[in-house]
Amino acid sequence: MYKLDKKQTGTKIRIMMMKRGFKTTELAHRLGYTDNSMLGRWMRGETTPSYEALVNLSVILRCNIKDLVHFDEV
Repeated sequence: MYKLDKKQTGTKIRIMMMKRGFKTTELAHRLGYTDNSMLGRWMRGETTPSYEALVNLSVILRCNIKDLVHFDEV
């Protein structure tokens, strides 16, 4: 069985964002958010993006969803 690791998922999102040269405000705007608070919560591991947000992130960041999430075996 596997469980989504919110903290590691946030780290992976942040790394991919930086690798692609996006600032948090720019990426948040591209995702349709008025500010970067939601993105910040994802990157801190407080919450996880919805599946729809993960799909949009993967398109914007030109990567696979599996590059953005981290699962631990439990």
